[in-house]
Amino acid sequence: MADKYGPAFTIKLGSHKVMILSNWEMAKECFLTHDKNFIGRPIVLASKLLGYNLAMFGFAPYSSYWREIRKIVSLELLSVRRIETLKGLRVSEVQTSIREVYKLWVESGSSRIGVLVDMKQWFSNITHNLIMGMVAGKRYYGGSANGKEGEAQKFEKMVRKFGFLFGAFLFSDFIPSLKWLDSKAHKRDMKRTAQELDDFIQGWLEEHKQRRLLRGEGPEENEDFMDVMLTILKDAGIAGFDADTINKATSLNLILAGSDSTTVALIWAVSLLLNNRCMSQSCQVFFSSKPGLEVSAKAQGIVLPEAGGAWPFIGHMHLLGPNQLTHYTLGTMADKYGPAFTIKLGSHKVMVLSNWEMAKECFHTHDKNFAEKPAVLASNLLGYNSAMFAIAPYGSYWRKIRKIVSLELLSVRRIEMLKGLRVSEVQTSIREVYKLWVESGSNRHGVLVDMKQLFANITHNLIMAMVAGKRYYGGRANGKEGEAQKFEKMMRKFGYLFGVFLFSDSIPFLKWLDSRAHKRDMKRTAQELDDFIQGWLEEHKQKRLVRGEGPEGDEDFMDVMLTILNDVEIAGFNADTINKATSLNLILAGSDSTTVALIWAVCLLLNNRHILDKAQAELDNIVGKDRHVDESDIKNLVYLQAIVKETLRLCPPSPVIPLRSAINDCIIKPGYNISAGTRVMVNIWKIHRDASVWSEPNEYKPDRFLTTHKDIDVKGRNFELIPFGSGRRSCPGSALALQSLHLALASFIHCFDMTNISSEDVDMTESFGLTNFKATPLQVFLLPRLQPGLYL
Repeated sequence: MADKYGPAFTIKLGSHKVMILSNWEMAKECFLTHDKNFIGRPIVLASKLLGYNLAMFGFAPYSSYWREIRKIVSLELLSVRRIETLKGLRVSEVQTSIREVYKLWVESGSSRIGVLVDMKQWFSNITHNLIMGMVAGKRYYGGSANGKEGEAQKFEKMVRKFGFLFGAFLFSDFIPSLKWLDSKAHKRDMKRTAQELDDFIQGWLEEHKQRRLLRGEGPEENEDFMDVMLTILKDAGIAGFDADTINKATSLNLILAGSDSTTVALIWAVSLLLNNRCMSQSCQVFFSSKPGLEVSAKAQGIVLPEAGGAWPFIGHMHLLGPNQLTHYTLGTMADKYGPAFTIKLGSHKVMVLSNWEMAKECFHTHDKNFAEKPAVLASNLLGYNSAMFAIAPYGSYWRKIRKIVSLELLSVRRIEMLKGLRVSEVQTSIREVYKLWVESGSNRHGVLVDMKQLFANITHNLIMAMVAGKRYYGGRANGKEGEAQKFEKMMRKFGYLFGVFLFSDSIPFLKWLDSRAHKRDMKRTAQELDDFIQGWLEEHKQKRLVRGEGPEGDEDFMDVMLTILNDVEIAGFNADTINKATSLNLILAGSDSTTVALIWAVCLLLNNRHILDKAQAELDNIVGKDRHVDESDIKNLVYLQAIVKETLRLCPPSPVIPLRSAINDCIIKPGYNISAGTRVMVNIWKIHRDASVWSEPNEYKPDRFLTTHKDIDVKGRNFELIPFGSGRRSCPGSALALQSLHLALASFIHCFDMTNISSEDVDMTESFGLTNFKATPLQVFLLPRLQPGLYL
């Protein structure tokens, strides 16, 4: 009802209006601000027949009687002092119960599986023994029980009956004129149950009185609550109730409230722990450590579950082949084995993480420890022997190059300086599409464009112009004929080869084995790419000789690197190798991630036309139709920003963060013991579809970033959404990628109406590789929607 009518609404129970509250603010209003006003108890039939005619203080109306009994209970029976004096009883009861379970296990043959125990009954026995020991000095359950045979079961049955009868809604309670109607014989059952319970408690009271006569009036060493009440009341009545009635009513109240609430909490606690095994293991780690001392990484920790399906010798490598999408495979494993588990890749143990809390542990709390990159064959053969900073091992070389990239090449100042280049490239591409449309006869359906190729051309031109001053695609291309296609093909090959799991990476003594000719392909691809980049570098050096050593007006990244490095070696790599490796790194990372995001953004918009319409309406409102989108507009295009975030959530360019490894032993929450050398993979795709974080996680809903998730960004601070990674090894070009992504997407949906070539949804099939490319072309009709003069 609350889901439908809100956190506060009313219902009618017979002639009574009842206000239902379902949020904490309303509860606070009633039980704090207006506490005294809401302290009354409505009188119901059960209060009278089961509660000693309202003598049980838990059901008594607000009055002098209630205040007096509540005072006795709070100051005498349940005071801090008395609770502390009964500590021994609590400890003894729990330890006795544990010994009894252990004895059962031994008697059952000390099975390695354990002994089967009904925890519901076990917890019920413990809590009943505890509360009844404190109230009446009784222990009804277990080996040292002091009740008569069958007495415990009978009393427990009556207590359950009491709870059932008190919880039933009776018409006679809510329609006073029908109070004579004994619905479902409840009245008869209440009277019988009340009498049976009273017989029990009267018996206990008589025992206490008899003991008191034998020992005299002085206090007993281990007084229970009934003893205390006898001393306090001394046969004096309160508000018309005699001392015995008050004693019995209060004792029964304490037993009912104390045992059931504790039992229920224990049962659900164990249920939840069994359904969340890592939490129960974390508790065991916590309690096994000494108070006040930090738990050593060598101490007993939680053992991560290992996924099934491993083969001898190769482990799980057969499940991560080139014909299977790694993020899907690992996501399916996470559904079975939980958010943290291990797989074996040959001789290497790999920890796979699939929730944001675990990712935060690795990339925030233990970021430095997980900053290492394990050396793989591709790093050496494709990455200039690991000179590419993204795959370089953690050390002084990586820190120096990362610093150069962050402070010189991808700084906020330099990104702003290159704004004109981004705007020019996007507008040039828009003019070229418009020209195609005009040349095709200005068809009212638009011109057919492969958006996958178009976005690849734009982003490649952008990043290559920034890095090397090149424009390979379009009318103003400055490369040789066929050069662009050859370079693009090599980059695709690079991404594919780097994404493949090789036996030689995981089974070291088989490194001589060139599985599927990958080693040969890597060497050839690396040489072809180096030939290209060496040519660019020679061009830059030649220009530098012609113009002298001073800075050029429009320096690209290669120019900047030549100035900074100045023929200096770093960690054994010469300046040319560092320049080429860093330039290739930036081109590969910068172009692919932006291209992939743009492709999936358009796919999702075409499959959700109402979202595209809403985005265009925002652009028309903020930008208008008489000018192009400028980067300064992006901050005001909040719906466009939400679209970009939702695209990166559903389709992260790199669905799995590539392998890292632990430098030292450590323990990560909730207690996993991670040994040095353990490799780590983080399944971003799975984190981004976590149902505990995202409602309808597989659905495309950009509006979530305007409401429930409006404070989440993609910059690596919110681990629920980390398309660019996080921590030391996060993508240093994320700011540039986001600028380019927002500008290109906004410009195209502002300038063109987009229509799919068929009435069916766009195919969303993904391809295998380091980045998450669409497997098939994206053929779309583009129709200009602005004034013709803006395209010229």
